[in-house]
Amino acid sequence: MNESLKNTAKEKNFQYQVDMIKVEIDTINGVVDRMDRITQRIKNWAIVVWAGTIAVSLREDLSQYIEYSAILPILFWYVDARVRQHQRAFIFRSQKIGDFLNSTNLANSFEQNSLIDFKVFDPAGKQYFGTSEQREFTSIFKTLRMKDIAVLYLGMSSISIIAGLFLI
Repeated sequence: MNESLKNTAKEKNFQYQVDMIKVEIDTINGVVDRMDRITQRIKNWAIVVWAGTIAVSLREDLSQYIEYSAILPILFWYVDARVRQHQRAFIFRSQKIGDFLNSTNLANSFEQNSLIDFKVFDPAGKQYFGTSEQREFTSIFKTLRMKDIAVLYLGMSSISIIAGLFLI
């Protein structure tokens, strides 16, 4: 194969990889959006189940058990945090793509018609699994402490406990 054909093939391969980075970004954004909708549904169900449990407890004169309804938000909190933990793996990969796109490796890749130090199409960031940076970013403890979920679930649990204390 002559040199001209090799260069053309290399250029096409490189262009395909660059196009796949765009597809990967779109894929990641789609997954993150879907997971946002899932976590919203989890919150909605948590509120409905928790409020329903309190309503039944009050209606059926089971108010002495109302503080046990504090367990429900904690269970939903954990489920929500697990979904967000998976979501954060995709966000982590998105950040790695951003790092690559803003690095000198991108310019060098264009000069060489080959991606330098970058794997294409790994939306979940499997190549980073087990690294300390990825583990820290996706830590279940970190997701449990996210304010937008911690305040909701701890608030619901606190209301259950306070209601239990005052209704006994």
